[in-house]
Amino acid sequence: MRRLPPELVDKDSKRERFLKRYKIDHELRVLVSPVGKSGARYRLDWESGNMQAVDVRLKDAIGQLMDMLGAQSVKARSITELLEQQSRIVYEILLVGLGMTAFVKGNFEEASSFLSSLDDCLGEKWNETHHIRFDVRWTDHLCRTSLAAFPGNDPPGPERLEQLRAITQSTVDRYGRQFPICLAAHSRILFYLGDLDGALAATEAGLSRIERGRPLLLLNRAVLHLFLSNWKKSATAFEEFFATKEINRFNWDDLVGFAECARDHKYDAAVYLLALYWRIKNREGMPIGLYEDADKWVQTDKSKGHLRSILHKAPRLAPKPDDKRGAK
Repeated sequence: MRRLPPELVDKDSKRERFLKRYKIDHELRVLVSPVGKSGARYRLDWESGNMQAVDVRLKDAIGQLMDMLGAQSVKARSITELLEQQSRIVYEILLVGLGMTAFVKGNFEEASSFLSSLDDCLGEKWNETHHIRFDVRWTDHLCRTSLAAFPGNDPPGPERLEQLRAITQSTVDRYGRQFPICLAAHSRILFYLGDLDGALAATEAGLSRIERGRPLLLLNRAVLHLFLSNWKKSATAFEEFFATKEINRFNWDDLVGFAECARDHKYDAAVYLLALYWRIKNREGMPIGLYEDADKWVQTDKSKGHLRSILHKAPRLAPKPDDKRGAK
């Protein structure tokens, strides 16, 4: 083992400033085969105390990604040029380690800053579908969208929501074509900001691009049409959502909290949504009078007839293995 010679790293480079900022103590071992037509081959060995806090299984996955980055072939005309290219890869490996450590700790914004920088570096040599870059982009996209996963009945304040709007919009701009499910997170933030038309537009854009993940976007569509008083479109979307038979994959406690929050924000149709969610989650535990209030709301307009039918016939969650109530 020997430390990377400091004279081989540009003192004013972004990598050098990065290493100084985070006080990374790194070691590099270079294994060089004879330079031929294919160029020199090398690998990197790197250890950092920052990785000790990472779950063992994830640490193994991160290690594999680091190994793949370090096992790249390069063409170099001199050992100096070779080491300079390797110093760049050391920088990339450090970004992986720091980004994934922050991700595991739940520091998603910090993790995204590292992973976005890594994606920029990898973008200079690989396209978006390259397996290493794909994994980096997916994880960064996941970090960004996780910021929108606050409890349905406890959204952040207006200032933070505006910050999240900017984050989710940049996520759509950067990753929306490759991972269109990120449009669901953007739609959620727009809803909490009161921009229902914008939320619906984001939802429709996601549905036009995606196959996997459609149930979430279908439910979004149904709810948004409901609050926009598009009763027939809402009913159709609810039916499409139920037809996916994916209701057991959703967190209905959080969805009930969302409906309660919507009711508190004076959405008249929220009484229907809350009753529907309770019918799905636990009919026996529904608050007294809620179903009757929802039924009265439906009967105020004949065009809501289809919604009333859905309320009556709503599917219910399959009992969990330890649920002694069983199906009734």
